[in-house]
Amino acid sequence: MLDVSHISVKAFNDVIAHSSQPILASHSNAYALCSHDRNLNDKQLKALADNDGVVGINFCPMFLSEKLNNASERFLKENAEEYKKAILPYSSETNEEKYQKTLEQFKPFYDRWKKVVEPYAVTIATVCDHIDYIKNLIGTDYIALGSDFDGILYTPTDLSDISKMPLVTKELLRRNYTKKDIQKILGKNFLRLFKAITN
Repeated sequence: MLDVSHISVKAFNDVIAHSSQPILASHSNAYALCSHDRNLNDKQLKALADNDGVVGINFCPMFLSEKLNNASERFLKENAEEYKKAILPYSSETNEEKYQKTLEQFKPFYDRWKKVVEPYAVTIATVCDHIDYIKNLIGTDYIALGSDFDGILYTPTDLSDISKMPLVTKELLRRNYTKKDIQKILGKNFLRLFKAITN
């Protein structure tokens, strides 16, 4: 399965041009709402839909809010050397013991970072704003949830862990999404993609 969430726009275009199967953007959002370079622009989202692919909405606040992302980028630029060391726990080569030790060592840094972005805190509503945007652009057949709970330091204020996922459904219902569309977003679109690739 080809996952394009961590590649450049050029690489994305190359994958789309040469892939013989649907592709996945496992944890990316709408660039039009938040111009983080990990998000997908309208052209990419339309290409993904034309490819019968799926985009999983990421819960990382930096991918959800332009204001929060700008505040975060300023902080990280001002603390670049410390940041380089602080992200070591997220290396695939890091074992559990080193991971926990580094998290503890850099907790003051993480706490300062979190304090900087707190005034711009995002919620489930922000997550659903990205779903709305993509739905209006390409429809609900290509949207899923790609939380990234295992890879983010902080979350939307009312979506701290997987136990809060029913609140996403509640918000989608409040926005008049149909049961069928919600089922697609919560898993059926991913299943459709997996079946298309494995068959």
